[in-house]
Amino acid sequence: MQKQRIAYLIVFLSLFVFARPAFAATWHQYATNDFYTLSYDSDDIRHPEALVKIQGVKIIPHPQYLRVWTKQVALGEEGRKFYLREQTKRGYSIAGYEAYRYTIMQKDLDCAQKRVRVVAEADYSDKGLLLDSMVHEAKYLRWLTVMADSEDDRLIRAVCNRRDDGDRARDPDQPLSPSGTAAPAPAQPMPGQQPAAKDAPPAQKPMPPAL
Repeated sequence: MQKQRIAYLIVFLSLFVFARPAFAATWHQYATNDFYTLSYDSDDIRHPEALVKIQGVKIIPHPQYLRVWTKQVALGEEGRKFYLREQTKRGYSIAGYEAYRYTIMQKDLDCAQKRVRVVAEADYSDKGLLLDSMVHEAKYLRWLTVMADSEDDRLIRAVCNRRDDGDRARDPDQPLSPSGTAAPAPAQPMPGQQPAAKDAPPAQKPMPPAL
């Protein structure tokens, strides 16, 4: 029964993970090569969740990392063939990939240590139909050190630089805005200080006496 529940949970998470980018995203190109264009979604940059065992298991945002969606679009037939060769090298099936067009990935970025890891990925056809998808289990996630001026290095610079210095002390429970920073919290009155009253409307001028 426990295994069955876990299987249902994995299926649910797979559907949830890949549903959002298909409906709304603002893509910004950060790199290109002979085979692909690479973009990231500025509308969904947030801290990934971490499991913390404090009086049980608690899920909290991880303040050190950023999670972002990326999109890899094949450039013509050469780009498609190159991706299929890479998939074959990894031991993955390419059945039905005649119409392959792009790949959506969810990545975690370690801005301080210049590392990246792939959390989930999905392949789509030129008509936007899902060809295959994979959500990597946490125990199989591996950080990869990013080489200078590589595509992932450009991704880290593009995404991490969207944060300003004020974001370092912000509430990690609040997702980042498209600009990469959180909206400022409303000012709170100091202890013993009364909240400021709303401005009163200006007094009306007296009417002149009737003649």
